[in-house]
Amino acid sequence: MRSSRSTHNRSVLAGLAVAGLAIVGVLPTRAVAQTTTARILGTVLTAEAGSPVSGATVSVEGVGADIVTDPNGRFVVAGVPAGGRSIEVRRLGYEVFRQTVEVPQSGDVDLVIRLEVSAILVDPIVVTATLDPRTGAEALRPVQALGGRDLERSRGPTIAETLAGEPGVAVASMGPAPARPVIRGFAGDRILMLEDGQGIGDVSSTSADHAVAVEGSSAEQIEVIRGPAALFYGSNALGGVVNVVRDEIPRFAPVGPSGAILVQGQSVYRGVSGSGKLEVPLGRFVARGEANGRNAGDMRTPEGDLFNSDLRTWSAAAAISHVAEDGFGGVGVRVYDSNYGIAPDSVSGHPLGVDIDLNRLSVRGSGERETSFGPFEHLEVEGGHTTYDHREIEASGAVATEFDRATYYLEVEAHHEEAGPFASGGVGVRADLENYSSDNGRDEVDSRATTLSAFGVEEWRAGRFAIQGGLRLDRRVVDPQIPITVRGVEARRRTFTALAASLAGLYEVAPDIRLGASVARSTRTPSAEQLFSLGPHLATYTFEVGNPELDVETGLGADLFLRVSRPRLRAELVGFTSTIQDFIYAENTGEQRGSLFVYRFTNTEARYSGAEASVEWNPAGGLILGGNASSVRATDTEADEPLPWIPPLQGRAFARFERPSWFADASMRWATRQDRVPPRPDLPANSPDYCDRTSPGELCRVVPGEFLPTDGYAVLGGSVGYRWWNGGAEHSLTLRLDNITNTTYRNHLSRLKELAAEPGFGVSLSYRWTF
Repeated sequence: MRSSRSTHNRSVLAGLAVAGLAIVGVLPTRAVAQTTTARILGTVLTAEAGSPVSGATVSVEGVGADIVTDPNGRFVVAGVPAGGRSIEVRRLGYEVFRQTVEVPQSGDVDLVIRLEVSAILVDPIVVTATLDPRTGAEALRPVQALGGRDLERSRGPTIAETLAGEPGVAVASMGPAPARPVIRGFAGDRILMLEDGQGIGDVSSTSADHAVAVEGSSAEQIEVIRGPAALFYGSNALGGVVNVVRDEIPRFAPVGPSGAILVQGQSVYRGVSGSGKLEVPLGRFVARGEANGRNAGDMRTPEGDLFNSDLRTWSAAAAISHVAEDGFGGVGVRVYDSNYGIAPDSVSGHPLGVDIDLNRLSVRGSGERETSFGPFEHLEVEGGHTTYDHREIEASGAVATEFDRATYYLEVEAHHEEAGPFASGGVGVRADLENYSSDNGRDEVDSRATTLSAFGVEEWRAGRFAIQGGLRLDRRVVDPQIPITVRGVEARRRTFTALAASLAGLYEVAPDIRLGASVARSTRTPSAEQLFSLGPHLATYTFEVGNPELDVETGLGADLFLRVSRPRLRAELVGFTSTIQDFIYAENTGEQRGSLFVYRFTNTEARYSGAEASVEWNPAGGLILGGNASSVRATDTEADEPLPWIPPLQGRAFARFERPSWFADASMRWATRQDRVPPRPDLPANSPDYCDRTSPGELCRVVPGEFLPTDGYAVLGGSVGYRWWNGGAEHSLTLRLDNITNTTYRNHLSRLKELAAEPGFGVSLSYRWTF
């Protein structure tokens, strides 16, 4: 392994250099907007009675921090840049107010804003896989944005658990810590995990026991794109995207210090977590700091505690940004450290389990500046570096497997608004470098991958129609750094060319009803692990064999959706299908090396198809009824067999009573029985037959989980919450009950489903202070 302190220090210096490149040449030049003397003064009232609305959030374009109205509904926004500025006012229980006001060079603008009561909020603004920020109703692809009170109600110990109730999303896990979202049945590196629009740089996509190295407690919003998004993010986004939005590098100058503190306790994990963040203006600069911590014990289930499923995590971040009227440029550093356990499997693996210790250090720079180069109006440059170290430790203290990964990237994008026939669009280029190594004590893999990308997206609008199309070309070279022979084939340099294309359309049938469709061609190149792996992976109780001859995956996917966004009704119905040539997956061969089943990476043909539905209805007052359901069917069309690890028909139903200052809800998560599983592989001649895990012996082989059906379930939950405002700060308290009846159930996508049930009855209490 190439791990050493000097190498690590050189990597950090290289990361700072790459981040510096990201902001050189795009640092804004005009003075920061805080030097203006213009102010917007206003009062927010109810439309019906004219009563003051306290605790409303006021956002003004060009001013970084939001302002909260006082007990009399009044607010003052200082330092507003001159010109036409959009103002947005949000308050739970009311419709969102939006208006454009003309701001002079100096003086005051007086406003009286009246809010209409509405139990259902207007769709939040999304930034993932869009040319510009827009509401979810205007997105050209199926998208969800979880933020505000919805995020407070759902917040769990991992990003995957937080998203578990969303349509099209399931959870693949090997215990509480290593949980990862599954979208439409796609998992692993077909789902791209992002942090503020950039890759995380961990190895969570390579194996079920690897945790996602992102802390979600400080997230402002989590966005999910269902379906191919390779056009925006490269070939790995074949199944979907999850973007954790926290605006780590400030883009705007706040009027004064702002921040938030969150504390949460969860009984089912015997855990407590906390996070805090602070953003402070310093003249022409803005500084931001953040810290998070989480400590949890073994998970409680109706059948008892899951031994060695504890978790300890901490992270911290700091950033500074130069902000002006014509753009911004900044740099940020983030550290993430985690130690968690993998439950033991006395039959197939270690009787005392495995501990995993990982740390991630990322440095990134980002800049944006107005420009007048041809049709383009602003330029964005971003670059960064991430180092990731991961060790899997046996009970004896010996390191069984170690992974190191170092990534570098530099991306330049140019965007325009109206230009010729196009309403908006952009072009970009990107370069990525990845150094990857793994060592299981027997075999070592060391590889380097470089990727060059070019892409362009254009959007055309005419009346009720919006059409978006684009192309992306990725050229990736994977080069082994040490000699290795896998399955009798010597690993060699591989070059892959991936072409992605997408065409999406949206038609406004009526002011609140939209019909959308998209077709996307995506390509995905094999990872270094899939090409060169050879040896045991003890944390997952497998023996993995790569394939240096793997071909590139090519997928063709289509979506058709109907979306309703009315004040008292929000609904979406989606149908989708994806056909994938040369689909790469780890096939269980039926062979064993010691107690470990041998998994071999191979190409096949695959088809995914399914449907999703979601609805929220406000029949009267503050009552909201809603739910969602998702179904996917995945088939190995070459063998005419089901693909493994595909979620069953599942969904969620809820009833909620929402008021501006409090809420209460009851919910049920459910899933049907999943018995569409692949057949067990033929065992080698003269070998013992399969047997049930509850009665293993020397003369039989335990059935791996992907071949076992899983019963359906229904789990009840509920929550209540209260908000209040004091001195311009917002306070919220949320109490949540999970699995109220302590039901014993299994998650079909859990690698431990034969060993342990899912979490039992639990109480979660969280407090958040925003100022």
